[in-house]
Amino acid sequence: MFSRNVDEFLEEWLIYLRKSRSDNPSESVEETLARHEKELQEFAVAEFGEAVPERNVYREVVSGGEDIEDRPEFVKVLGRMEKGNIKGVLVVDTARLSRAGIYGAGDVINAFYYTNTLIVTPVKTYDLRQKFDKKFIEMEMLKSNDYLDYVKEVLGNGKMRSLRSGCFIGSETPFGYGKEKLDRKGWKLVPIESEAEVVRLIFDLYLEGLGTVAVSNYLLKEGVKTREGCDFSPDYVRRILTNEHYVGRLVWGKRKTVKMLEGGRLVKKTVTNDSPLVVDGLHEPLVSMEQFLAARERLDAHPSAKTPRTTEVKNPLAGLVTCKVCGRAIIRKGYLKSKRSTYKRVREPDKLALIGLLQDAKRRSGLSLSQIADRLGVTKGKVDGWLSPNPDRVYFSRSFAECWFDLKAVLGIGTDEFDVDITTYHSEPPADSLVCSNLRCSNVSSRLDIVEAQVLEALRDHLNNYHYFVDNYEEEITRLVVGNSVQIENLQEKISRLGRAKKNLLRAYNMEDISREEYLEEKAELEAAVADCQERLSLLEANREEDKLVKYKKAIPILERCLEQYDRLSVAGRNELLRSIVKEIKYSKSKAGRFGENSEYQFRLDVDLLI
Repeated sequence: MFSRNVDEFLEEWLIYLRKSRSDNPSESVEETLARHEKELQEFAVAEFGEAVPERNVYREVVSGGEDIEDRPEFVKVLGRMEKGNIKGVLVVDTARLSRAGIYGAGDVINAFYYTNTLIVTPVKTYDLRQKFDKKFIEMEMLKSNDYLDYVKEVLGNGKMRSLRSGCFIGSETPFGYGKEKLDRKGWKLVPIESEAEVVRLIFDLYLEGLGTVAVSNYLLKEGVKTREGCDFSPDYVRRILTNEHYVGRLVWGKRKTVKMLEGGRLVKKTVTNDSPLVVDGLHEPLVSMEQFLAARERLDAHPSAKTPRTTEVKNPLAGLVTCKVCGRAIIRKGYLKSKRSTYKRVREPDKLALIGLLQDAKRRSGLSLSQIADRLGVTKGKVDGWLSPNPDRVYFSRSFAECWFDLKAVLGIGTDEFDVDITTYHSEPPADSLVCSNLRCSNVSSRLDIVEAQVLEALRDHLNNYHYFVDNYEEEITRLVVGNSVQIENLQEKISRLGRAKKNLLRAYNMEDISREEYLEEKAELEAAVADCQERLSLLEANREEDKLVKYKKAIPILERCLEQYDRLSVAGRNELLRSIVKEIKYSKSKAGRFGENSEYQFRLDVDLLI
């Protein structure tokens, strides 16, 4: 079927494996993929004379994944196809590529059509440049989607019947329960006594008056862990206190995923379901209904429960920042403006000039720190913070402003040069901060606006580096590209020679020209040489300088546009823009001295870009 020599284009073929609902349900995903891979590799050997290399085999092990973005391995396949050097993708059948309806199927078809990539199955090879092949693939994918909808409906109806009969249909049991098979079809929850005791303890402690933070701290001191081996967080405690499984009920559909049009494209969002299905379960309750309702009543009376929930994005860095210490998400923490406000000076006084004035006045007065503190009615430590000769220790707080005129009288200061600067304050709403979602993490919080500004500064640094790379090294890179290309071609040729040598060795063994021991020894040497070449080839291909050059040239206008438009966008718009170019931001900040210079900026950001 293929006229070109196999060794010249073996790298241009990929295998994509994914389990379907039509496959044997008793098989695991790994077993199904292994069976399909064996079938496709046998087909490849028969057609090409050699198996597709392991690095070109993509196995989708995630469950579900009907949409393209939910299948990371298929996204990698599309990324390889975009480069234009892939001839075809081998699949067991065309339904493995898409069952996401007309839109998803259309995206897949367009990807294969515009990259001129073949779809190869053991039955037929499809060239979407051919009108009839394209039409057939369209019909097959739509038919597969119709079948998928039918299967989902049947399975969904069966699950709901099972749920209404009191059976547990979830994949993961709530803390405190395991599950056991019923004599008839279905499963029911059964208490795991060691976990159930913790659940009862949480309810008892909370109803005795402890808050969720105090309960989690008590469990920490007692060394009690979650099923995953983590500490109990206040949020985990709150979820237990509101979980209706513990009073013998089953709840289904508290949260649901919906698709909606946003910005001209379909997006998936998880929303709260106002009418989840609640039924009586077959399992034994762990707490009484009276305890559950009392805990719920106390939770609902808490001020945080009265704070209106909103889906409005208030953090431009939402979903992007992670803690470098513990790996948890860094989240925004806001403050109730009516309860807390920040007072700041309109203008800071000249610190060194003020220190000099105070030192001279103290020397002339002949008073000690204790005497000054007694006359002002404050502590000696506070006066020491105002009158220290060390600028790093001096802190002109608001209490200093309140005592300023009395301090002038005590020290005999006659000038009014600093009066306005020291005593004029204005009220500011409290600034939002970024904190680690793990309450026990040692990472220190920072103001959100300052971190946001530093992220933009990091983007400017990336932009400058990209410009420098493109403007100053293009000639040198061109030379390196030629060198890398030659090395890649040489390695590919060497791998082909080693492959032919391996075939000749097998032929010699079959003709009994060499012994089995000689065959195994030489075969092992050839395979080791091939593995070494493939490793070197992978490193060269992963670091192609021409790829870096193309990437940087594409990234420059995107970064420039981002930095130009950023200030004009809403918070949600800023977040969406950053998500399109930033992969992850790692944040870390150690405990800094309270009066340290620029302590608000003593954090570290590692900004990893998608582009």
